[in-house]
Amino acid sequence: MKKMVLVIAASVLTMFAVQSLKAQSFSFGVKGGLNLSMYTSDNSSLKPGFHIGGFANIQLNQYLAIQPELMYSMMGNRINEREEMEILGNEYYAELTQTTTSHNIVVPIMVQIMPIPALKIEVGPQFGFNLGMSSHTKFETNVIGQNNYERDSDIDKDSYNLFEFGISAGLSYDITKNIMVGARYNYGITPLIDEVKVGNTVLTEAVHTHNIMISLGYRF
Repeated sequence: MKKMVLVIAASVLTMFAVQSLKAQSFSFGVKGGLNLSMYTSDNSSLKPGFHIGGFANIQLNQYLAIQPELMYSMMGNRINEREEMEILGNEYYAELTQTTTSHNIVVPIMVQIMPIPALKIEVGPQFGFNLGMSSHTKFETNVIGQNNYERDSDIDKDSYNLFEFGISAGLSYDITKNIMVGARYNYGITPLIDEVKVGNTVLTEAVHTHNIMISLGYRF
């Protein structure tokens, strides 16, 4: 895996060097904003997070640019399960909420198409590196004899993949020469958690990530 990442990184750097020589303009900037992420598992719902980082914009001509980015991105997932029942006229409930948080370094490489000067249609690959994951679990009930609890725990790195390859697509709009807003969707093609099989029987499906990014950026 490390060799593959090094080969990809070397190829990308070479491409940038060649394209920079051909570029009409070259600029740098910073960006940050809101993440809304979830997993492809049962009962998943969107979890808010954030992203922050920088980018380089290599404009090749009036209609085409390449924008590599380097960002810290907090993502994750939220699961909520609630059971209610009535026994002898009394109403009882049990509710479990589990929030998973992952800390990631992501490297999107976006190809930007500009049908008009201020509007950019973006698409490209994203390389993600998972620095660590944790979970927060909360259990509440009014059933006599059952205790409510709340706890935090780190997730063992052996239980998920540290590298993720994904695909991103979105839109960016230049409000002014220096200020821009954007929205982007990313899907993890390689799984966060691998499929578990015994023979030809699938015990658990592979888990992939979804993430919506809403950004505000400044170009220097």
